[in-house]
Amino acid sequence: MVIENKVIVIGGNHHNMLGVIRALGQFKIKTIAIIISDTKDVYCKKSKYLKKSYIVGQNSEEILNILNILNNEINKKNKSILIPTSDYAADFIDINYDKLKSNFFLPGINYKSGKIDYYMNKYNQYLLAQEFNVKMAKCKIYNISEDIIDFQNYPCILKPVVSAKGEKADIRIANNYDELVSAIKNLKNLKYKDILVQEFVNYDYECGLIGCAHNGQVILPGIIKKIRRYPIKTGNNSLSKIEIYKKNSKIEKILTILKKINYSGMFDIEIFVKNNEIILNEINFRNSGNTIAYCYNEVYIIYLWVMMVLGLDISNMKKSVDKEYNYIDEYLERKQFISKNISLFAFIKTKVLTRAKLFNWKNDKMVNLWKLYYSLKRRIKK
Repeated sequence: MVIENKVIVIGGNHHNMLGVIRALGQFKIKTIAIIISDTKDVYCKKSKYLKKSYIVGQNSEEILNILNILNNEINKKNKSILIPTSDYAADFIDINYDKLKSNFFLPGINYKSGKIDYYMNKYNQYLLAQEFNVKMAKCKIYNISEDIIDFQNYPCILKPVVSAKGEKADIRIANNYDELVSAIKNLKNLKYKDILVQEFVNYDYECGLIGCAHNGQVILPGIIKKIRRYPIKTGNNSLSKIEIYKKNSKIEKILTILKKINYSGMFDIEIFVKNNEIILNEINFRNSGNTIAYCYNEVYIIYLWVMMVLGLDISNMKKSVDKEYNYIDEYLERKQFISKNISLFAFIKTKVLTRAKLFNWKNDKMVNLWKLYYSLKRRIKK
C-alpha cells in the first residue's frame, strides 16, 4: 500500500533516527528528518531512504518554524505524521501538541498536551506504577540545594528526574551515604537542581519491551533481552537476544498502563528480571533505536503505527517475531573488545554468526562509510 502522507522524524543524529528512516524506506516511504545536532557532520542525512533533512540546534522555535514551512509545502488533504526519536523530541511534540495537532498526526496521551511531559518525570512514573500495582524500585526526588538527603536503601542510583533534561552520562551509583554525598556534590557542580535517588536493583538480566500503541491497542512484537551493554550496566546494548513473547501476566499489567492512559505512539519500556520477578525500570514515550531489530524478522513496528494512526487495516500484517536470534551494535561490540570486556574469540564469533546488525543495513551501506568518515574527522580535530 502506498502511503501519500509525509512522515517527519525528529531527533538526534543516532541509530534511533536511522532505524526509523530505514524501516519506513522498505515501504517506499521517504521520510523528512529534522536532525538535532550542534554539527553539520551527521550521518543520518546520508541514508538513501531520506527525502529531505534539516539540521538544527536544540531550539523549539527553530523546529516549529521548520514544521510550519513543511506544512505549507504539503498537501493539506494528507496530514503529515511526526515521529520522535529522542526524549527531547518527544517532550517538544507534547508541549507543543495544541499548536501542531491541526496539521500533523502526533504521538500523545489521551490527545492532550503536557501528559507525556508529566510522565517523563520518573517519580510520576513511580506513582503511576503503584496505581496499577506494578513493582518498581523505591525512589525519591530531592532538591539537592535545599533538602536533607535521607535515602535509606543502598546501593542506590542517582538519575536526572527527566531524561530529556539530563544526560545519561550523569547517572551515578552510590554504595553508602558517603558516596551518595559525593555523587550529589558532583551533580550539583553539573548544575542539577533536582535529582531522583532510586534503590539500585541488582538484577539477573534486563529486557526491553519495545512496540507501539494506538486507541487502546498495544502491539509488543517480542522481548529484547540485553546480554551485553557498553559501558557495562549503564550503557546501550552491544549484544541482545530477540525472544518470542509468550503472554506474561506481569508484563501485561505494564502494557495495561499504556491502554488506560490512552497512549498513542512508539514505546520503549525497560524492565529488570530478578529471581523470575519483573520490576519496571522506566517507560520511554518514544521510539527505541533497537526497533530495527524486529525488521530482521519482517516485523515493521514503526510502519504498523503509521498505518494505525491513518486508520488503515493492519489485520494481515505481521505483528510478532516467530523465531529467536541475536542482534548486535557493531560499534559498541568493538568497544567491548578494545576495553577487554570480551575476548577476541567472542568478538569474532558474535560478529560472524549474528545476521541482525544495528548499522550494517542492506542497500544503505553508504551511511556506514559516512559515519566512519565523521568519526575519523572528529579524532583528527582533537
